[in-house]
Amino acid sequence: MKRMFLILLLWLPVCLPASGEAVIARIDVVIPADNAALADLAGGIQHALQQSAAIPVNIRTADNKNSSDTQNTLLIALSDNLLPWLATEKNNYAATLAFYVSSTAYLAHLRNDDKVTALYRDQPLARQLQLAKMLMPNLHHVGIVTGHRNLPQPLAELERSSKLEIQTIDIEDKIDWPKYLSQLMLDSDVLLGVDDATIYNADTIRSILLTTYRRGKFLIGPARSFVSAGSLASCYTAPDQYMQQLVEMVGVFLRSQKLPRPQYPRAYRVAINPQVAASLGLAVQDEKTLTARLQNQVGECGDGC
Repeated sequence: MKRMFLILLLWLPVCLPASGEAVIARIDVVIPADNAALADLAGGIQHALQQSAAIPVNIRTADNKNSSDTQNTLLIALSDNLLPWLATEKNNYAATLAFYVSSTAYLAHLRNDDKVTALYRDQPLARQLQLAKMLMPNLHHVGIVTGHRNLPQPLAELERSSKLEIQTIDIEDKIDWPKYLSQLMLDSDVLLGVDDATIYNADTIRSILLTTYRRGKFLIGPARSFVSAGSLASCYTAPDQYMQQLVEMVGVFLRSQKLPRPQYPRAYRVAINPQVAASLGLAVQDEKTLTARLQNQVGECGDGC
């Protein structure tokens, strides 16, 4: 997917202010060491930002100490792996934008810092809940499994906006966690996935899916890749949509010297696994129709949807 980002970035039109309009002298794109995919992504970002803004855009790794002045530099950091590093290094920069990071990880490390913002990779939970309601009109009870991190959106707010009852359990560090998940699904109509790698990962997804299927239930989210693995459906954002929003956020900062707030991807589409739907006896519309319907319902859940 990272290589897809690179290809799309090379063709992405950007519209940033000229260097004379900006106090920022340069942009540093920082990646973890020895990560070829993120290096490709960083190269694409560098190319896109330099198309219209005559500001140097440098790429470096987090372990490469930059001795030059950073007080007039915007930092763009890629991936969750850099969030702990940002918590200590970011203060040397004029401002920091964390790109393609999960909201749960970002809020755990960098909540309430006016020098840092983010473009999350995950979809807002309110949006995924609206999708679940579309697929299952009689939906009333939702289950969420979490780790020790807080949900990125308050539970009471999610219940109020969705008009659903939501129950959560913390399964991190529990060896017998499938038992807890099975009990949760007895009282829930659907499992809502959260973008938290400590819970949803290659080692756990098969057990999570099997447990939900045995109860005749299904998983919504947390990302498009999980739909291929066996989740019923998920909202997702395409690479070109992420990139356009990133360029817009950088442009806002260069023009105003004020960071936009941390934000979820605005543009999105719906992915469906028709085999899973058929196995559960669900009649679902095609992805294009569901995307249009969901986007038309945005007013029902405000900015979070």
